[in-house]
Amino acid sequence: MNSIESALESEKYHVIRELGRGGMGVVYLAEDRLLKRQVALKVLYEHLNRESTFVERFQEEARSVSTLHHPNIVCVHGLERANAVVAIDMEYVDGQSLDRIVAEGPVSPHVAIAIARDVLSGLVICHDIGLIHRDIKPSNILIHRDGTAKLTDFGLATAYATHLESTVRGNTSSNFYMGTPRYMPVAAWEGGTPLPTWDLYSFGVVLYELLSGEVAYPGDNPMAIMKKHLTEPLPSLRTVTEGLSGELTDIVDGLIQVIHAESPMDTNEFLEALRGTPEFAELKESNAVATVPVPRRRYHRKSNVPRGGRRNFAYGAVLMAGIALLSVVLWNRVEAPVVDDNITTLFPVSQGIRITASAVGATSETEDWLMSFDTDENELTILGHSETVLTHMTATSTGDGNWALSGGWAQTILPQSGSFQLGPVNGFLHWENGADTLHANIERIRERDYESSKLSFVGKVTSSKAPNYEFFYALESNTHLQSMLYNELIPRASSWAMGIESMYPALEHSRYDIPFTQDEVTIDGILDEKVWNKQYYRRSGGDIGDLSPFAPRVGPVLQVRWDDTGVRMATRLPSAQPDAIFEIAIQPDFEISLQESGVFQYRIAADNTSALHYLQGGVNEPINYSWNGAAKVDSDSRSVEIEIPRSMLSEEAAVNHHRRWRVNAQWFLELPNGEREILARWGDERITELAHGALFVFTRDVK
Repeated sequence: MNSIESALESEKYHVIRELGRGGMGVVYLAEDRLLKRQVALKVLYEHLNRESTFVERFQEEARSVSTLHHPNIVCVHGLERANAVVAIDMEYVDGQSLDRIVAEGPVSPHVAIAIARDVLSGLVICHDIGLIHRDIKPSNILIHRDGTAKLTDFGLATAYATHLESTVRGNTSSNFYMGTPRYMPVAAWEGGTPLPTWDLYSFGVVLYELLSGEVAYPGDNPMAIMKKHLTEPLPSLRTVTEGLSGELTDIVDGLIQVIHAESPMDTNEFLEALRGTPEFAELKESNAVATVPVPRRRYHRKSNVPRGGRRNFAYGAVLMAGIALLSVVLWNRVEAPVVDDNITTLFPVSQGIRITASAVGATSETEDWLMSFDTDENELTILGHSETVLTHMTATSTGDGNWALSGGWAQTILPQSGSFQLGPVNGFLHWENGADTLHANIERIRERDYESSKLSFVGKVTSSKAPNYEFFYALESNTHLQSMLYNELIPRASSWAMGIESMYPALEHSRYDIPFTQDEVTIDGILDEKVWNKQYYRRSGGDIGDLSPFAPRVGPVLQVRWDDTGVRMATRLPSAQPDAIFEIAIQPDFEISLQESGVFQYRIAADNTSALHYLQGGVNEPINYSWNGAAKVDSDSRSVEIEIPRSMLSEEAAVNHHRRWRVNAQWFLELPNGEREILARWGDERITELAHGALFVFTRDVK
């Protein structure tokens, strides 16, 4: 921890990490200990930190900005002083700045329209109260993970410019400039009173680069860039980019020419003109639920892995293709979330009260709730799901059977297109001690645009101390909720969603951590290698590497290890059953959808004959490769070793840190009537029912 981070550490803040550096300071991600939220702390550089006049000016500007509460403007919470360090406490935007997207090249017009709508909406509010940003550029436009664009550094640029104008000797407002040369209008270079048209021009240049993929004013230094502004005006966007409507190119050209117009359009007029473009009409038509999904990780098959039957998702709307472009950029550029192995389980798996909660009024929604009580914290934890909604709430007692609710929710909309919405949830609950009926009033707030919906529920206790298996079994069976959980919520590192997933699978004692190893294995069916004798610690949530079976009385063993070349398994059946067969079914890519993902099914008999099948939607598809397996029969036992090379799997399905696989495995005998006698099993006894099978979690950090 450096000196600045040490200075910021206090009763109020805990510094998590540095987010980036800008022209005026360093930005840190921190936790506000008092309000229990993550914030961005912008710490001014030392020379500004010492300037009391600048700090006073910014504090004055911050007061104006802090009164703005708009979904497209980063909220300034206040100016903090910690051990002589001045920091700006701002809303933390979980995403990245637009400059990284601009650097990737042109985006689709629908992505640009969505960003333009958000930026102009934010500028309308600020310009209406006379606040000019003065430094509109891609790095000052933040893109949240849900696709929302937010303007940041309002007030800071103005305060900094005013400070320099009054402190730089020999400079007056007639020759001082503030901003970023590539995006500044010539009028800003010449000085004078800042106008809304300055921001509009700058954003026009940003849009030009976003849609064309070209640097508007390249140059090695500010003077070279200024010369290009004066002598090389930008050509019309319609001459450099194809596939855009005339209305959209006219708007971008109009923004860039706004400085020279005799009667320029104002910010609101540009926003209204944007809403009149064909691209915006398509955006509005497709964006009925105002959501921007994170990209699905498609199952791209390798050329040597012909598996046929590519999935076809019915997007049915032009926006989804456009948004996917932005989402792919975001996914590739944003650091992948780290799943915490030690994430606290929401409540003990062996406890829980099942409640059927029915909405009162016009809405006919019914949810299945699983509720537990934490005696240490005096809290209720409620996990709920309906056909389309997933909810996690914490209820804190306020006395007399009343509880304050807070948490998160997500809903899948048009599941075939992957659309969904999410946000915080709050409300209150009344539940008399010992009563079998409760009443809840809940408000769901949509994160995208802060619109809310209010619901009243009446809950009936259906069972006390009921097996949680039934609850999670029903949840696992919901195709749409599972797709949303793995495609959207977990990639966003949603802590409550990862907490839910940490309680999978429904089948208790079937979650296994698979350790990373670099030990050599010879696939001969003889378990004499070091890797099979290596000891791993056990965790309370499941075994590590050596998996407990559902038939412990016969003493079977299943061991799983992995490295960068693939997965290795070993299994031993201490039984004089020479005809015993080992079979394993694996679903290695269930992020797509448990029901849509393919299943590998491998069987090996005592005579070393083996077969590998790949099933897609229950249909056996041809494959041109096999896994490496060998069996060994002794007088009192059967053993098998299997190797699954990484090259046999797509990149999306291959193992890596925190990859999940669903697995069912069995030792069995084939009976004359075609049925099987299971001698030992791991996961569900129905070999191809992977939705409820054992869960393998591959990890590198097991000691």
